[in-house]
Amino acid sequence: MAEKRILALDSQILDAIQKCGFYTFLNFIKNYRPNEIIAPMERGDLGHTLLEIYYKLLQRGVSWDDAVKQSAENGREHYQKLHIDLQTAEWIIKNFFDYTEYYKYDGIKILGVEESFSMVIYEDDDLIVLYEGKIDLHAEFPVLGESVYDHKWRQARADYIGLDNQLLGYSVYSNSNLVYINEVGLQKSYPPEKRFRRVPIPIGEGVKDRWIKNTIMWAKILDYNIQNNIWPQSHLKTPPLGISQCVKCQYNKICNSENDEIMLRKIQDEFHIGPAWSVGNKLEEVTENGE
Repeated sequence: MAEKRILALDSQILDAIQKCGFYTFLNFIKNYRPNEIIAPMERGDLGHTLLEIYYKLLQRGVSWDDAVKQSAENGREHYQKLHIDLQTAEWIIKNFFDYTEYYKYDGIKILGVEESFSMVIYEDDDLIVLYEGKIDLHAEFPVLGESVYDHKWRQARADYIGLDNQLLGYSVYSNSNLVYINEVGLQKSYPPEKRFRRVPIPIGEGVKDRWIKNTIMWAKILDYNIQNNIWPQSHLKTPPLGISQCVKCQYNKICNSENDEIMLRKIQDEFHIGPAWSVGNKLEEVTENGE
């Protein structure tokens, strides 16, 4: 009897296959990464690193003062490895100091930091589908109670809704109807109370049930694409301007090629093969408003 195929996906891969098959192929099958560094990814990387170190130190019982100091020191060492200018890096660290001061007395009880998870959401005679993720922060607060939190470093305030693959995956895994966005604003003209928000995102049981069924369907589509090496392109228009999503796609130069020879040359000139994607990687999806 043949072994079952195991297909593991997370919110990044799920977002990708829902957006464009060819994008999924280039990013997650071929692992092509642009030679040009994308600044919002670097800013998000540094911000997440600072908070990860900070909350892990607090979880270990390190004092608040030492946790802040050690996190900043490690953050400064980390950004030396990034392609980020000194002014931007120090602005992110300055916001980290403001953030930790603002929430200094929030009474947090840390239950987990960067928790990875994997759960079976489907199995038949041929295929097992795993959904995986990594939760930035699992914590309990005196007023908010216990929940999971996703850090977002933003240059502008964003609107959020529970119809989001990452948040829905968190909600299903944690068996919770409420998850939070921990928004860290980078606006230079805003005071801390406008820059820092913990935004509650309610997610109902019916929404979660439909998401599981929907994710299984997309997983089967992805499995079919992999088994048959079929990767259709999508040129969907997106609001509010009705412009093709390809405008912001890092691979649009490849798709906008007359023939396979030109396509291959662009790949060789402007991309390199990076490490295979895993949920533990710190690659962040770039959004229009920030990280």
